[in-house]
Amino acid sequence: AGKAAQALAELDAAVERGPVDRDVLVRRAELSAAANDRRKARGDLERVLDVDPGDAEARQRLVGVLVELGEDAKAAAAV
Repeated sequence: AGKAAQALAELDAAVERGPVDRDVLVRRAELSAAANDRRKARGDLERVLDVDPGDAEARQRLVGVLVELGEDAKAAAAV
């Protein structure tokens, strides 16, 4: 848990410094979801999809996060 929190803090700093990198956002979303911060995960994945709506991996992860948040209608629309 400590290493995951440290990794998440490092990714937060990387996103703040910019420029935003797709892989950093996807990895941060993964760690955020694992840490039960699904809203942060959703935001990161939505940022990725704003740039590249065809990113299948980000879309699949977003659907999972939306389902976990109980936002079934949004999950269905994201599919």
